[in-house]
Amino acid sequence: MSIFNFARPCRPCRNAVLSLITLACFVIVAAAQSSRVFVSAPSGVDAGTCTLTQPCRTFTYALTQVNAKGEVVAVDSGEYDQVTINKAVTIQTAPGVYAGITVTTASSAVRVIAGASDSVILRGLTLHAFGGQAGQSGIYITAGGTLHVENCVINGFSLSGISVNHSGEAFIKDTTVRDSGYAILVGNNAALIKAVVENCRIENSIIGVHASSNARVVVRGSVASGQSSAGFFASPVGGTSAELILENCLSSHNSIGVTSSGNSIVRVSNSTITQNTTGLSHTGTLLTRGNNTVEANSAGNGTFTGSFAAQ
Repeated sequence: MSIFNFARPCRPCRNAVLSLITLACFVIVAAAQSSRVFVSAPSGVDAGTCTLTQPCRTFTYALTQVNAKGEVVAVDSGEYDQVTINKAVTIQTAPGVYAGITVTTASSAVRVIAGASDSVILRGLTLHAFGGQAGQSGIYITAGGTLHVENCVINGFSLSGISVNHSGEAFIKDTTVRDSGYAILVGNNAALIKAVVENCRIENSIIGVHASSNARVVVRGSVASGQSSAGFFASPVGGTSAELILENCLSSHNSIGVTSSGNSIVRVSNSTITQNTTGLSHTGTLLTRGNNTVEANSAGNGTFTGSFAAQ
């Protein structure tokens, strides 16, 4: 009789071993991802783990190799891919790098469909639409927590340069949007959205900054010029409301400088509205702090509906 026991292992033991193997696989996959990965449009290859010495080619592949809340860095100038972001991440360019994304179809250069608590940061990108396709957007967020857009240039999108349509917050600063439909559109029929636009230039679009349904938008230190409709516009849909605050802004060479429509409130402080066709227009509430300049609008300066006091 053999002194060895070749008895078949019990089922619970086999299950425990399989569980350990599965856990080990997940650990290996997690360990393969990094908090910072690198992409190079001219020389990268979509393989491996996107290191600085062996970068990958596309943002899309890089997102599979970076941890949530990590960074994807474009290290070389070139033409990059349209990308859909589904987690908390930063996509940015290294100093001096031109990272362009060109859109030729009815789609978005960057689409964000992240989790409700995720923060997405886009820094230093140049987004361009070519061909005039209806429905194009530069940055389009429909799900996520917080969107940050910093030092970007967005040009030529027929629908919107930046469209914020989620139940969260957006911070847009030091960014230029031009030759688009809605340059910056903030609104959601179902949920409250808060946005801050700071030190931005909005040029030659249809509408500059549009606070739409359930939007609470603050614009500071920004210029809206050359819009065929309105430079700054608050107009909600249906029974929703909108609020727009302008501080130290310039609205010029637009069809209308500042307008409030429907169930909306616009508050204007320390701003200049000049050289438009019409300066001020309203069917909603349009308030001044009493320290604005409204003059030299060719078809009329218009009036505020009331005032609010500094405290």
